[in-house]
Amino acid sequence: MGSGMICTKEALLAVVISLEKLEEAKEIARLDDIGATKSVLSAVAKEKVAQILAHYPEDLGYIKRRLEERFDIARVLPNAKSVIVGVLSYLDETKGIEALDKGCGFISRFAWGKDYHEVMMAKMEVVANMLRQMGAKTKLYVDTGPVMEKVLAVQAGLGFMGKNTLFVHPVFGSFVFLGVIITDAIVEPAKIQPLVSKCGSCALCMGACPTSALSKPFVLDPQICIAHLTVSAKNPVPPELGKKLKGNLFGCDICQDVCPFNKNAQRTWHSEFEPRKGVYMPKLKQILAMTEKEYKTIFKDTPVLRRPLWLLKDTAALLQAQDEENESECEQQ
Repeated sequence: MGSGMICTKEALLAVVISLEKLEEAKEIARLDDIGATKSVLSAVAKEKVAQILAHYPEDLGYIKRRLEERFDIARVLPNAKSVIVGVLSYLDETKGIEALDKGCGFISRFAWGKDYHEVMMAKMEVVANMLRQMGAKTKLYVDTGPVMEKVLAVQAGLGFMGKNTLFVHPVFGSFVFLGVIITDAIVEPAKIQPLVSKCGSCALCMGACPTSALSKPFVLDPQICIAHLTVSAKNPVPPELGKKLKGNLFGCDICQDVCPFNKNAQRTWHSEFEPRKGVYMPKLKQILAMTEKEYKTIFKDTPVLRRPLWLLKDTAALLQAQDEENESECEQQ
């Protein structure tokens, strides 16, 4: 048999991928880490998926669709045997919201550079091509399919779930993108047990959340989460929550910024995610006066374009009003 294939009884019926071959694929694709797990979700993983789905609001109803596929990966790809998970860091040395200037809005780190869907999909496609060349079938997802990437990443032994409900990698922290490949190939087990949470008694993320969306450990209320309100929600940010945005125009990194696992996390070397001019902390007045053409030019190929301009402007108006209110209070003191 060819390189990366193991002569076993199972190999007579399916392609078998060694850990060495998987590591080789990681290096060629220029991923930061890679792991694999069986396509069958463990009882713990199923419980975590159910817990996540239970708290999603109605305007994210698409996440609750295809429920059977979320719990049974074989429905996504018949005869699926393994799931390969890729990890890509996007944390660089650029300062976050603590460096926000007056009159500007904060764009979450994940949206500073090229759209991660495209970058990660291209890298996972490299891995998938290697599998297909060996005779395996594949299906790829980057934050778009019915599978829960972070749950599978934990099951693959790549990291653990933080109290802020985000996947935490022991080396790269939580500022990472995940991509998955569902395949009918058998990936040689790494014999790594899923990592349990290493948060301990730390609750910094819960205490830092401006809207108390993390009222319980490992439970997020998306309906009041700033990231959801300013990125995925189909409606404007409610005025009462608009006063708690803390300068966030698109997304929010506060619960990650305070996480100890991100303080010493290894920084990214992927230039695709470097902040672009005009995207990193744009002026609110500029956003409010922006035309559709200008919007598509300035934010071209970034995740920000997934947000309709009218909703971005609505959030900018809330932030500007809050700036003016704060300035008025200072003058009265």
